[in-house]
Amino acid sequence: MGSELSSGVSTSAGGDANFKGLLEAMDLKLQWMTDFKTLFDDSVRREVVKHARHRNALRPVGTLPTELLQDIFSLLLFTAEGSRKRRFMPTLITLRAVSWSWRDLLEATPTFWTRISSEDDIRFVSEALEKSNHAPLHLTHIRKYQDLPETPFMEKVILHSHRWESVTLHQPNAELATKYCRILAPKMKAFLLSSMRGSISESGGLSSLFRGGLKDLEELRVADCGRVVWEGLNYTRLRVLEIRGENFLGMGIVLDILAANPNLEVIRLLRLTFVQCVQPQSSPAPLPLKNLKELTLKNITHITEDWDWGGDVPIAHILQWIQLRPSTVFTLVTELQHESSVKPEEFINLLPSPMEALAYLSRLDDFHSAKVYAKFSGRKIRLEIHEGSRSKPIFSIDVDGLPYHLVNNWVVGALGEARTIPMDLRLHFAGEEPTRSLDGVFSFQLWESVKELSLDGNFRSPLDVGRKFLQLLSTLCTSEEGTLVMPFPKLQNLYLSGLSGIKAKDMLKMVRVRFAAPAAPGATAHGTAPTPFTIHCGNGVGGWKNKCMDDILATAGVQGIKDYKDTASGSSSTSSESEWPPPYDYHANIEHLIGSEGSLYDSGAELSQQSSDAEVSLHDSDAEDGEDDI
Repeated sequence: MGSELSSGVSTSAGGDANFKGLLEAMDLKLQWMTDFKTLFDDSVRREVVKHARHRNALRPVGTLPTELLQDIFSLLLFTAEGSRKRRFMPTLITLRAVSWSWRDLLEATPTFWTRISSEDDIRFVSEALEKSNHAPLHLTHIRKYQDLPETPFMEKVILHSHRWESVTLHQPNAELATKYCRILAPKMKAFLLSSMRGSISESGGLSSLFRGGLKDLEELRVADCGRVVWEGLNYTRLRVLEIRGENFLGMGIVLDILAANPNLEVIRLLRLTFVQCVQPQSSPAPLPLKNLKELTLKNITHITEDWDWGGDVPIAHILQWIQLRPSTVFTLVTELQHESSVKPEEFINLLPSPMEALAYLSRLDDFHSAKVYAKFSGRKIRLEIHEGSRSKPIFSIDVDGLPYHLVNNWVVGALGEARTIPMDLRLHFAGEEPTRSLDGVFSFQLWESVKELSLDGNFRSPLDVGRKFLQLLSTLCTSEEGTLVMPFPKLQNLYLSGLSGIKAKDMLKMVRVRFAAPAAPGATAHGTAPTPFTIHCGNGVGGWKNKCMDDILATAGVQGIKDYKDTASGSSSTSSESEWPPPYDYHANIEHLIGSEGSLYDSGAELSQQSSDAEVSLHDSDAEDGEDDI
């Protein structure tokens, strides 16, 4: 019985060994098949890539001259200002995958590889540093989080500091900022610094940047760095100066910087607080900045050396010291406080004249008509002047704290001098005292340039304000030529909101009289019929019964009745300030972009020959992307 038990155990052990051997053999065969499939797929992909690129090279676009292709690629990859577009990486991958000649052209053009960021894959950084050859470099170093270790980006780019032309530091900690400040970069032309955490720790402040070797600096932008030492700057070649979010600046120091840089083209001062107003030592007045293309002044607070009384107005000093040209793009946003040492009458006389901006536009070769937007709201005035359909205004002011009558007279006087210049004038009147606004509205009643007119009331508005306004719109007035005409004869859009006193019968009477005005006793002649317009009804206006609505719409001269959209009579302009610095939630946005687009060196997106996608075409790239956030 013992021998039988021993024999059974031996047979069982032998069976297990045979089974294990069989599994190992099957695993080896599966692995061989997997490896074979991988090699086969890779071989097929190579052939597909080869033939697809050869096919693409035979297309007519492949015969374009090298210089023209380089220009096309540059438009696809970079903005007009030279910054990378948001889809820079995917577009670069696409272009390189089209054909061998395109790939070779991209790799042989150093300027396509000169803009690199700490957000880039470190392998791309290494490749870009190599392919950029000896071309000037433009670096962007963004510190994500205070507690994360620094990337190898610094160690890579520091070896090429002799090629640095521009450096952007966004939210650097003290250690990183100090490292950059102690590097010698003799070819540096632009430096941008933004931080939420404090100021430059170097004792010399801005003058100590990059070991004090920035005498040829052309662009300086500093944002949200707290207290920065500005004394001792010896820059004399600045073209761009942008300061935002800084505290306790010395007015005299800033004016000395402006005086020392006569070639300034762009000046942007935003969200600043000045500690004192010490007059500059040797700056002439006013400063003849002959190359100045843009002056932006936004939210610069009053100087308050005495907490019980503070009223010095830094913007007033700046406007006195800078001599603007008519072609300078001017933007001003400020509030004149009650305790200001500068009186409203004095301040408004310091503002550049809108007439000069309009006269400049009228002399342009392609000029047809200027678009002017004026909004009166209580003690606040907003005035913008655009050239045609261009989005950014050449002249823009937004000033609070000025008496209504003063503002109205200034606008009427300034624009009245330019009434011979073709313009589309949009007027918007709002505020807590619409009754007073009516006087201002009809200061423009004879102007044929008024194409849009808005009147916004509120719950405080007397019920008769709207009715009085409609009555005035349908009352003949005497033109400068002595003829009787309707107010605003070229009005095309009428916007009404917050005027609950307007009834359907009031509107019907107004449009019938306005567009079928009988001869008035004593009138010498009749002017031309007023232009048909569209009525836009907002909150508290409209909602009339169908019969009344039908009668209004049936009146000759009424093109329609629509809802009042807040954006309808507002300005369509965009801010004239720069896209820098990136928003402080930038990292969440960039991580979302990377997650959706894929890294340049992710699997399936590498720049290697083997993994290039043969089916990707140039049309997959997005040439309309905006400026890169970095």
